Amino acid sequence: IAQLSGKPVRLVWSREDDTRHDFYRPNSTALMAATIDGDSVSSVQIKAVAPSIFGQFLPVMTRSLLPSWLPSGVHDGIGSMAAGSDPAATEGLIHTPYNFAYKRSNYVMQDVSAPLGYWRSVGHSQNAFFMEGFIDELAHQTNKNPLDFRLANMDPESRHFAVLSKAAELADWGNPPAGQYQGLAVHESFGSVVAEVVNVSADGGRIRVHKVTCVVDCGQVINPDIVVGQMQSGINFGLTAALKGEITLEDGAVQQSNFHDYQLLRINESPEIDVHILPSTNPPSGVGEPGTPPVAPALANAIFAATGQRLRELPLRLS
Repeated sequence: IAQLSGKPVRLVWSREDDTRHDFYRPNSTALMAATIDGDSVSSVQIKAVAPSIFGQFLPVMTRSLLPSWLPSGVHDGIGSMAAGSDPAATEGLIHTPYNFAYKRSNYVMQDVSAPLGYWRSVGHSQNAFFMEGFIDELAHQTNKNPLDFRLANMDPESRHFAVLSKAAELADWGNPPAGQYQGLAVHESFGSVVAEVVNVSADGGRIRVHKVTCVVDCGQVINPDIVVGQMQSGINFGLTAALKGEITLEDGAVQQSNFHDYQLLRINESPEIDVHILPSTNPPSGVGEPGTPPVAPALANAIFAATGQRLRELPLRLS
């Protein structure tokens, strides 16, 4: 309208407009399989099914960057070609710290009409949930402690080993307070490695998160307060999504509208968060997003320890 009229236009979105006409996190599903020989895992295979954010965003970018006389079909065609190999769909699945003899990842693109956007930590958010939840299942399938199983299948000299070991030490892994249970996860994203241990209790159908112990290796640190703040916010952001975040559609319309039916984690629900920065001589790496991916699988693994229910869908709900 501003372009056609030559006048500035002020557009104000209500909370309801924003919730119902936003860019949404891709709905994703993964089929996980493994080969177990005795008490060891020899192969892990993953098939991820997800829509492509890149396929939707690339045409928007090319319309801004390429000549205006190009037909619209050119931009859509570029997006379609790129969608089938969207790196965000498999990030966090292709490269893992686990030294299994055989690993394979496949990506199947799912066509959707809902507008997609880049959520905090992008593909790592769902793929860490898939991978670290499955790793926990493999640990129990082979009768191993979840911490010991992970460490036994990692390079002892790796950053993942160091971060996970420190997180377990600080959280006093295996010795939670009475009535609490623990779960853990470790994940690398944006050049940083983060491990988290979550302490929970379950009262009936209610899950309470008491504490999250977080250890991060993000290379050389310039401002430790920024790192701590980003880890804390990323954890609360991830807990909100894991416990509450859900967008549903009916007849093509988003049903949620405001904070009464699309709730956020409140202050009284936020756990104690203990962040420890691992000293490193590596170049500085990301801190804005890497705190988010491990928290949902660590929480799901803690819920399993507390209730025996293996929750494989987000948001996490006890039956």
